[in-house]
Amino acid sequence: MINLIIDWIKNNYGNPPLSAIFILIVALVLAIIYSVAQLLLIDTNKVRIYSARIKKWREKYKKAMKSGNPRLISEVQKEKEIIDRLQLDLTRETFKPMMVTFFLFFGIYYVIISAYGRATTLALPFLLPFSWLGPLYIGPQYYLTYNDSWISGISAFTWYILTSIVISSIINTLLKILGYRPY
Repeated sequence: MINLIIDWIKNNYGNPPLSAIFILIVALVLAIIYSVAQLLLIDTNKVRIYSARIKKWREKYKKAMKSGNPRLISEVQKEKEIIDRLQLDLTRETFKPMMVTFFLFFGIYYVIISAYGRATTLALPFLLPFSWLGPLYIGPQYYLTYNDSWISGISAFTWYILTSIVISSIINTLLKILGYRPY
């Protein structure tokens, strides 16, 4: 089944610029899935309340350390255990969507690497000053153009990472503006 999907991708979207567009669409779909998972799984009221409480404690902590007041320092240190528990709970809350989409990401990684490997997905009109690929198939690579001059190309997985970061940033900014994300 997975081989049929990989073959379909190779046959229909195996060469630039279609490969770059296909990976861009995959990154967009996964970013939307991740954002929906965040909206559904994260208790935003809890995040808002805990974040405010932790911020207030940090300000109190800074003030206590700056003043050197032993009574205030003692009070802040007594609250530290509670704040540590709140931070742990906050971390658990924000990692929920990551746990849901974790295996999806590795599935996409497998499909992209199987379909494209080290092949160039996007050609850049200039030469990057470095070339690295490594075992994870990330990073730019060089290839020869029709003019016998070297230009840089970006591998499929690197293109996925770059587009994913940009798309996720845009979606997160929109969700903050619309008030769906307190953090």
